[in-house]
Amino acid sequence: MARAPVIPFSFILSPLHFRKEFVGTMIQHGLVIQRGLAAVLFVSLAAASFAQESARSIASMIPASSTGAAFVSVENIMSSFGSHFTTGSLARELDRLISQGMPDPRKQVQEVGIAFDFEKDDDRAFGLVARGQVDVCKAVEFLKAQGAELSQEAYRGVILNHAKLPKKKETLEIASLDEAHSLLSYDMADQHKLAKAIVDTVSGSAQSFGERNHTVLPKNYFACLSVDIPAHVRQSALANQMTAPLAAIKHVTGTLREEQDKSVKLQLDAACDDEAGAQGVKTHLENIVQMLLARAGNDPQHGAILRSIVIAREGCCVSLTMQLPRDLIEQILVGMNH
Repeated sequence: MARAPVIPFSFILSPLHFRKEFVGTMIQHGLVIQRGLAAVLFVSLAAASFAQESARSIASMIPASSTGAAFVSVENIMSSFGSHFTTGSLARELDRLISQGMPDPRKQVQEVGIAFDFEKDDDRAFGLVARGQVDVCKAVEFLKAQGAELSQEAYRGVILNHAKLPKKKETLEIASLDEAHSLLSYDMADQHKLAKAIVDTVSGSAQSFGERNHTVLPKNYFACLSVDIPAHVRQSALANQMTAPLAAIKHVTGTLREEQDKSVKLQLDAACDDEAGAQGVKTHLENIVQMLLARAGNDPQHGAILRSIVIAREGCCVSLTMQLPRDLIEQILVGMNH
């Protein structure tokens, strides 16, 4: 088996700040356009391992116990926008990370699944499944160089490598799940619950997040974020007259994908408590769009985006779709690539 590159663990840990503050913002404002797109592109670069082809959906490898999951098709992003990562500051940053052992996402990364939990502030678990193999020996040497205390544990035929980082309460786990998939997880406690839950899910002995939420990732998707809305966020929304209708939402899935005409579509699907709540969400979102249209004034780009929005309800579910011009994505990348 070919040896695979090493993942820079300090870089992997950066998405841990992506927690309930994002959900709160999503509940209050409903739409994330430019910052959200930029975040999606950076999240895709936070994952790294050599990827191999597999028919199994990455959504079926994230534990059902996770309250949130993100899925990123690095391959699709690089196929559509890879030219922005060949020169400039983005390329220089990639080259710097590659020189530290990260594989080149412009060539080697295909898809990533990320598990996280918005509910528990005292157990900041974060896990990542990537298509490919991590060179465990190199990874161990990297962690040793960082002063980590290392130990191993066999679980369901998988060797989990535990790394206790200096001055950190958290433990990092790294493992080869099979010939096509690798695991990284970050657990607040030393019980390695998330790492073992991922192994259980990949082995088929536990339900997956994708099965629980009927997650289907389109072939042309760039990224998908799917979250259970925490009870405390819903309560906060209910306490505010401006956001009260959104308290009916119990789960949200947002998918960014490329259309045949090369434009980008953002789709938000909200599952609500009941049909009455869903109708309230639909009406509220329609009012927000009208308000934003009034504020857009003579801005042709934002006005066109807002006018492309379609909001529909079917039973307890509400969907919102909008078309994002390709040149908007290009503008964001150009701005990032100074």
